[in-house]
Amino acid sequence: MNKQRLSILLFLFLFYPLQAFAFVDSLGTVFIENQGQASKEISYYSRIANGSISITQQGDLLLELSSGKENDQPRFTIREHLNHSKMLKITSGKPLNTRVNYFIGRKPGDWYQNLKAYQSVLVQDKRTNIDLELQLRNHSVEKIFNIKPGGDAESLWIEVTGAKPALSTGGRLALTSHTGKTLYYSKPFAYQTINGRQVPVKVAYRLQGNSYGFALGKYDHSESLVIDPIIQSTYLGGSRNDYINDIAVDPASSDVYVAGSTNSIIPGGPLSIRQGEDAFIARLSSDLKTVLNLSYIIGSGTDRIKAISFGLISGGSDIYVAGSTNSEDLAGISESSAQKTLRGAEDAFIAVLPADLSNINNSSYFGGTKVCDSALSSTTDVSTLLFGDNGSQDVLYMAGQTSAGNIVGRGGVNLPVAQIPCGGGLRDGYIAMFNRDLSSIIKSTYVGGSGDDSVVGLVQTIGRIFVAGDTNSDDFPGVDENSAQWDRSGVRSSNDDVFISRLASDLGTLERSTYFGGSGSDKSSQLISGGASLYLGGNTDSLDLPKTSGALLETPNDMFIARIFTDLETNAFTQVSYLGGSGDDNLQDLIFEDSSEDVYVVGGTSSHDLPATEDAAQEQISGNQDAFVMRLNAFLRPLPTIAKSIQTTYLGGPDSPEEIATAVAISKIYDPFAVYVTGLTTSANFPEVEDGAQFYRDGGLSDYMEGFVSVLDATLASQQFIPGPPPTLAAIKVDPDTLEFGSIGLAISKTLHLQISRSGEGILTLSNLVFDNHEAVFDITSTSAGCDSLPLTLNESLTSCGFDITFTPDDDIDYSTNLVVTSSDPDNDELNIPVTGRGINGAKLEIDPMEYDFGKVTRDILEYQRFTLLNVGNNDLVVSSITLSEVTIPHNFRLLEYKADKPYRCNWAEDIILVSGESCVAEISFFPRDVGEFSAELIVESNDIEEPSMTVNIMGEGRERRLSDGICFIATAAFGSPMQKDVVLLRAFRDKYLLTNALGKAIVSFYYETSPPIARVIAQSEFLRWLTRGLLQPLILAIKYPDRFFILIFLFFLFSFVIRHRFTSHKKV
Repeated sequence: MNKQRLSILLFLFLFYPLQAFAFVDSLGTVFIENQGQASKEISYYSRIANGSISITQQGDLLLELSSGKENDQPRFTIREHLNHSKMLKITSGKPLNTRVNYFIGRKPGDWYQNLKAYQSVLVQDKRTNIDLELQLRNHSVEKIFNIKPGGDAESLWIEVTGAKPALSTGGRLALTSHTGKTLYYSKPFAYQTINGRQVPVKVAYRLQGNSYGFALGKYDHSESLVIDPIIQSTYLGGSRNDYINDIAVDPASSDVYVAGSTNSIIPGGPLSIRQGEDAFIARLSSDLKTVLNLSYIIGSGTDRIKAISFGLISGGSDIYVAGSTNSEDLAGISESSAQKTLRGAEDAFIAVLPADLSNINNSSYFGGTKVCDSALSSTTDVSTLLFGDNGSQDVLYMAGQTSAGNIVGRGGVNLPVAQIPCGGGLRDGYIAMFNRDLSSIIKSTYVGGSGDDSVVGLVQTIGRIFVAGDTNSDDFPGVDENSAQWDRSGVRSSNDDVFISRLASDLGTLERSTYFGGSGSDKSSQLISGGASLYLGGNTDSLDLPKTSGALLETPNDMFIARIFTDLETNAFTQVSYLGGSGDDNLQDLIFEDSSEDVYVVGGTSSHDLPATEDAAQEQISGNQDAFVMRLNAFLRPLPTIAKSIQTTYLGGPDSPEEIATAVAISKIYDPFAVYVTGLTTSANFPEVEDGAQFYRDGGLSDYMEGFVSVLDATLASQQFIPGPPPTLAAIKVDPDTLEFGSIGLAISKTLHLQISRSGEGILTLSNLVFDNHEAVFDITSTSAGCDSLPLTLNESLTSCGFDITFTPDDDIDYSTNLVVTSSDPDNDELNIPVTGRGINGAKLEIDPMEYDFGKVTRDILEYQRFTLLNVGNNDLVVSSITLSEVTIPHNFRLLEYKADKPYRCNWAEDIILVSGESCVAEISFFPRDVGEFSAELIVESNDIEEPSMTVNIMGEGRERRLSDGICFIATAAFGSPMQKDVVLLRAFRDKYLLTNALGKAIVSFYYETSPPIARVIAQSEFLRWLTRGLLQPLILAIKYPDRFFILIFLFFLFSFVIRHRFTSHKKV
């Protein structure tokens, strides 16, 4: 593949199949205000299909166009000068969402940040009453002349320099440059809006020398007249070297980032400040319809981004990029940079930016000064970048290849690394570890033997770092007889094998390495983790790769994928499958999707017979070489229980000699998930891109390549997949926001409850809950259905999840940790819940609650509250005294005594012994005898190892009785609560039958005046309460069962009458 020439004006589209969508705020259709990044003459500028258009301070138009020749030279410029007066006003239209940044050199004062983008620019001339509006539509320029009432259309002439105007066929205007290239303006259209209707006006171009104007038919001079020609170009420019090297999806926002390098002018790019080949990174919305940000890293030499990674922070992500540079003035280098200077002929670099790409927070070089065992100047390159954890802090792992023999950070006596000296050969692999702010290279290590070695893939899993790459070293470190493949026997010495190595996460130890390959040449492309396995993908011409029996494709082919156990020992290769068809195939990248347990593989192919393309987004190859995407099951074997063990789709246009997918990423914001693919194409007819962000090819010569970004559904099938904007993300809410266990006896467990819920509309994804230390003594378990495993999504059907947090101390110390809750909350993606506790060796009393407020209670009404005394220590707790001391007027609060029928109450008349985990209850009643605020103290004396005397504060307020209270005083005193069901029944009877008539109201009023003193006496005596309940039962039964009650009354009177009659008759006799 010709990677030396490609151009990157991004094709951005969605598939149905291969269906394109318009780029609402795309970089190809924006004006950028000049704030010093372009010539002083320019006010606004924009990139168009074959060059750029600028508006000068004088209102002139500058069209800089490509000739379409090799190296993009020569270019030519057309200037259109309008006969403006000096009363000009140049203003922009409404700002778009897009922001552009140019990071030029080391000095932030030379940077241009957060430049706004606009859809249109208006040039107003107050004297001539002729305005010009420039609108960017479909990557062309629409010039709209507005002749206001009083303006003279006959005086409108546009003088052209740099080209000769001439009338052309179809009413068009042709501008021919000195190079012989011709630019066409479409036939003009003119109209007036009168009484709300658009009235057409005849219009045609007219010429006068090297100027053109407009010949108009009859029109109403008292109304505004609009003349609307469109610039149309016949050729496609841009043939400089451009690269797209990586794609990634931000886990916090689901925005899509693509990065690489370019020396062509990308839409929205600078005009005159380009220094050569420069790095760029672009941020796109998840539906690929909006380019949100574009940033250049511009040094004096060549700068290329090769890899992207994300570091989650509160409220979003940091964006890390890594690549190579030979610029001595790399943007972002500061006094805090880990390596401040370029050491070799070319060094690696790493930089960190905020999610909106508006700044470079810091950057650092990485490299050495000379080749291993030589005085020649060295080069260092980057293949991969990973945000990870070295066991004590968040770090950045960067890996690649270097010829340097003295890279920074190789450790020493007090900082051991896996491999300090370079291995030899022309190059070695390396891994470098940076701290999060890039102020320190914590450690770096070589990975290689005496031959040529390079690291291609890097992944962290099971607390270890795994790297894969290419080697022709026969003495690769870490390989021995216990390795899965321990020698290169039968391999031609000039051929490469693949290696996989496992290192400690602090890079201090190389634990195991193994070769992988056959008798031919094998090259790795990527290493990923999935489940409990590693997946290695690459390209091969070996006919005898190991473990291919039973695979998806056993027959030797150009590509391979291997499933490997992490021990890298004898039986580590569990399944290897060839991939490809009858043509040439090239695997570039792969990714594992954990919810479906599928592996997605991308690359390029000339095979017309790739497997399982039925019902795919594109079932057949279109050009000489197309891009492809494959979906494989995790076992890499045909499985009858899985509907499709493999699915493939082609991506490509019909006239392309070369297309390839270079990288793949997954976003889980959609259901089930979306697959993003980026790659390169030479096709001028990529399928269905008419409404895309860039519908044209801008790659110059036909063998130069452009980039594309596409999104497919999880199945790669041809059904419509239009994700649209991602779902609204809800905020996270936790209750409580701190967990305080207090003191607990050793080996005794205490549990507190935590509720996590979503706040507001939208979904909330919980991806992780983990303690940041003391994991051995804290545990978390789910108490809600549907919340048993992570990640989980809270939505309308599952709004919250409950969790029990258990503390079991194992030492007599204070414990402090954070429960870290990682979620999709855009403003609080990593929430820290403080968790504290103390382990003790002895008895420990816990009282719950430690204070209580009865609130406002009506005078002469009885309320109760229980206070639990629990031994949370690991020795017996002896409670020697429980007393109630009233601070205010006495006899409002009362400590209820122990009774045989109340065994849960503490028998405070004698010592109480509570074994570990045992409890009893101190029950307090509140019976306000007057109006006012009252308080008391419950004092508990015990052998608590920390607090032998504990005091519980109790409060309450008595208020006056009110008729509206509707309280049945005697019934409430008898049954103990106004909410007891029989009391509620009596109140309902009163409200329905007594308060609805004058006699009943009088009875109730009399009752309210006389009953409180009686109720007070009843409440203080258990016997009177029992007796009153018995006396009220007939009335309660009558209200509950009126029919039965009246029958009983009738029978009672009938029986009384009979008895009395018989007694009277007997007496007469």
